[in-house]
Amino acid sequence: MTYFAFHCRFTLPWMLLLGWLAGAQFWNAPALTACGLVLLAVMIFTIPWDNFAAAKGIWGFADGQFWKKIGYLPVEEYAFFVIQSLMAMFLVAWLTPALPPAQSLGEPDLTNPA
Repeated sequence: MTYFAFHCRFTLPWMLLLGWLAGAQFWNAPALTACGLVLLAVMIFTIPWDNFAAAKGIWGFADGQFWKKIGYLPVEEYAFFVIQSLMAMFLVAWLTPALPPAQSLGEPDLTNPA
């Protein structure tokens, strides 16, 4: 099975389902901005590590099982970083409304620093 076929059969259907379950509250400007920042952080921290690991032979990708490499990683591996991150964010967005609202602890008493 190619890496693209793996995404088509396993990761993308779940991502689409979770994106739908996340509902409308996910698809607003603040949520999308946060999503973009999380994806940026994921890529900044994951790309160097994965490229290093693949270059050192810690893991590899069989010839013919991917479309094209950028650095030491297949394009599908970069897509996996994004897909997995989106799945996690969609899952959190879906489950968050089920949590009870946070309770206020009231105003802090700044007159008594004890």
